[in-house]
Parts: sequence; structure tokens; C-alpha cells
Amino acid sequence: MTWLTDTTNISKTNKMPKEYYSEIRKKFYDDDDKSKLLKVLSSHMISEECYEHMLENNFEEFIKSRKKEFLKAIASKIDAEYVDETNDNIPTQTSKDTPFGNKLVIRNKLESCN
Repeated sequence: MTWLTDTTNISKTNKMPKEYYSEIRKKFYDDDDKSKLLKVLSSHMISEECYEHMLENNFEEFIKSRKKEFLKAIASKIDAEYVDETNDNIPTQTSKDTPFGNKLVIRNKLESCN
């Protein structure tokens, strides 16, 4: 992740994400090919799904999608399996027959580091 400079942050002020990223894409990237922009955004934990939500100015879905990206990255770093908790098939309680949710897996993995 990268912190924004004052200048960059001010340039975003009062612009919806769709407007801001459309300008960025035209100014710095090939407007017909979003792959380079997506590569840069991915280094900021913004997936293509997150990007699409930004272009729709859909903040709630953007936050949900980005949270998923962070959980995937954490799971990968601690060698745990990421489970998409938005899937309705995952039970809310655990038993010997059901997998742990992400939060429990991450907590257990971190506790095992001691």
C-alpha cells in the first residue's frame, strides 16, 4: 500500500471514483487496455472486482471486495486456506465436519507462532 501525498489527495477531492479513475486511465494508461492500471491497483490490494465497484461508485461493495483481498493476502502469508465467507453454504458454527471461518483460522495460525 502507498500513502497519498497532499497533492495527490487534493487532486482526488470532490471527485467520485468513476470520474477520478477515468481521468487517471486516460492520462497515464492506455484507455482501451486497463491491464496496466489493474496491475498497479493490485499492488494496493484493489482487485479487478474492486475496481469495477469503484467505477460504479458502489462504496459498500468496494469495501467488501477489498476486505476479501486483504483476507486472501493474510491467509496466503500465514499458509492458511482462504474461505469466502460470503458464500451461503458455509455454516456459522464449526464442528468436526465443518471448516473454520477465516477469522478463526487466522487467529489460530497467529497463536501457533508463539
